[in-house]
Amino acid sequence: MQFTFAHHQVTPDLHMFRTHMGRVDMMFNAYVLMAEQPVLFHTGNRAMWAGLRAQLTAVLPLDRIAYVVVPHVEADECGALPLLLQEAQPTVVASRMGSNQLIGMGLYDRPQAAKDGDRLDLGDRELELISIPSEMHLWDGLIALDCKTGTLFSSDFLSQVGGDTGPWDPAPNLANMAQMATGNVPAPGPYQRVVERLLGLDIRCVAPGHGTLFTQDIQTLIKGYFNHTITG
Repeated sequence: MQFTFAHHQVTPDLHMFRTHMGRVDMMFNAYVLMAEQPVLFHTGNRAMWAGLRAQLTAVLPLDRIAYVVVPHVEADECGALPLLLQEAQPTVVASRMGSNQLIGMGLYDRPQAAKDGDRLDLGDRELELISIPSEMHLWDGLIALDCKTGTLFSSDFLSQVGGDTGPWDPAPNLANMAQMATGNVPAPGPYQRVVERLLGLDIRCVAPGHGTLFTQDIQTLIKGYFNHTITG
């Protein structure tokens, strides 16, 4: 497969690792939040690992990663987890369903199962974990809010298609964003609950699993994404 790797230190304590897959023209993002207990969001798939690993180890040794947050069990979120675990022993955090899948698929046998509203103590900050349906099957997944900076690590939710962009787009295009889920949401009720939950939070930046970070019109995009996804 054709991959291009890039690293951006987007804030003093947040590193963004972007893997562009040329065949599908898609950006796959991983993040390291440099807290007292550093946390990694997404491992990429096995084919991406060598390139992503080189980027990660330029920032910190793998054995310094204290937590890995697995939003849901797909190749780009956790496919390379067994390779990471050959060199490090972080606490792996997933939803109840995600934890069962990690165990059942033989990816990891000791995940920490989290539920909506749980807090992850990183020493100098906390993550609030938010339960969110995971596309077609509506299995419970996780997204996470850094309570210190208001950064939402949103995984596939609020992501964007395409790769020819920089790391920031203050106000991304809603129609592009909604392509990630249009036709893949079988029931609106569970997503409406998440939208209402997110609208009550102090979200100042969104760090999605695909596409760019953004800081403007967040509430409008959250509401618009939901409506466009269900009706689009």
